Amino acid sequence: MTVLFTPFVGFVIIAMTAAAIPVAMLDHPKGFAQACLVVGAGLLAWATVGAIMGMFLFLPAAVLFLVAAYADGGNRPGARWLLGALCVAAAAAVIPALILFAP
Repeated sequence: MTVLFTPFVGFVIIAMTAAAIPVAMLDHPKGFAQACLVVGAGLLAWATVGAIMGMFLFLPAAVLFLVAAYADGGNRPGARWLLGALCVAAAAAVIPALILFAP
């Protein structure tokens, strides 16, 4: 029961909420693919930076989101969405890393 009261539970709730975003886009296949790409890249960065806090548990979900974005040939997001997702992932990795590991 002490796991529920750790100070990191807020980070887990934020990551779980972000992982639920593509589910709302199921009616729009192109938007679903774009949301999967952005959320997958963000979760991948978050899982690597937050590995110390136990966020590595979101690594399989991030990989599945990235694969789901390219599963259907007709709904693949374009290069600008890939570039945008990489920028989101870089920002999600660099900003918390600077905050956590700054001297």
